[in-house]
Amino acid sequence: KGWTPHEQQLFWVALTTFPQGPWTAIAEYIGTKTTRQAMTHAQKLRQKLKRWNTRLRS
Repeated sequence: KGWTPHEQQLFWVALTTFPQGPWTAIAEYIGTKTTRQAMTHAQKLRQKLKRWNTRLRS
């Protein structure tokens, strides 16, 4: 199951509130995702941002 727009919004708020984690707090803030799902989601977003930055510079 993917991330709903509401879950995405909660993820960004949680990430702003807890920029260094812990991931359990971020997952609890979202309420519908596990710690591992929050970690994986953040990792995928970081990879996507890195790709976008690379494209912008070339």
